[in-house]
Amino acid sequence: MTFFEPFSIRNATDQETDVYTYDKIPYKLRVQIIHMLNRTFEGNPHQYRIWKDIGERIKLEFGISIFSGHDHQEFIKQLLLEAKDKDAIDVIDIISFYMNQMLNKLKASNNEYPSLLPNIRTFISELNFRFKQHQVGYEIVNGQLIRMDNQLVHNEIVKPAIKLLFEEEFESASSEFLQAHEHYRRGEYEEAITDAGRAFESTMKIICDRKEYSYPSNASANKLINILSENEFLPPYLQNSFSHLWNTLSSGLPSIRNRNGTHGQGTEQVQPTDVLANFAINLAASNINFLVKTYKNNQS
Repeated sequence: MTFFEPFSIRNATDQETDVYTYDKIPYKLRVQIIHMLNRTFEGNPHQYRIWKDIGERIKLEFGISIFSGHDHQEFIKQLLLEAKDKDAIDVIDIISFYMNQMLNKLKASNNEYPSLLPNIRTFISELNFRFKQHQVGYEIVNGQLIRMDNQLVHNEIVKPAIKLLFEEEFESASSEFLQAHEHYRRGEYEEAITDAGRAFESTMKIICDRKEYSYPSNASANKLINILSENEFLPPYLQNSFSHLWNTLSSGLPSIRNRNGTHGQGTEQVQPTDVLANFAINLAASNINFLVKTYKNNQS
């Protein structure tokens, strides 16, 4: 029998099983954004006009007629520092929109201000990094502030994986998967890939333990996949249909981790990228979703 859960409870569960927050803008992040803005426009002969344009846009969107005792630059700084969280999010959104407009104009022109174009690009890149650093679930994409949980992969794969591990009490796998995200937001991409692989392996080991499938203590991901397959963790009639899935599990994430994570790198140092680490985490989430959901179906 399915029981009804009120919206407040469903929403609270979603918040507890996400790696980002969406309704808080930390004071430290606000200060960092101010420093980033100063650095972006510093030395530009038209910085007064740029600050004025941003300030006028904010006044329009917030319905502010005048602000006394401050120039536009000080007004924006004060608003960022003192605004309620939801208003601070709107200020950041307006600034990002204006930055993207300037970026497009500079790219279309003869680049009258050569230092401003790379400065704006740096601002956008650093802002996205700072969001991750503070676990604030927003990202600037094409000049628009979007929520991470509005992205299909995050909402449909990553969050369900966290929720499944939490609900089914896969403690070690849950801890490792969250740790992978922690490394990712810090820019520690090698460690993120390693922990994503560990979470995947731990999920399979927990399933083997609960299903009483024997396995060596040092079993690799490939070995664990074979054990699950040999024990018909999937129903026999699905083995052929899902043979491609086992190939993905055995050749996808383990290969990434073995080449970029825990193994020695020889004389050539390999530096995993943001894109590769993000792919590894998403692939681990997909694998975990499938494994835990299959485990739940087998228990019912």
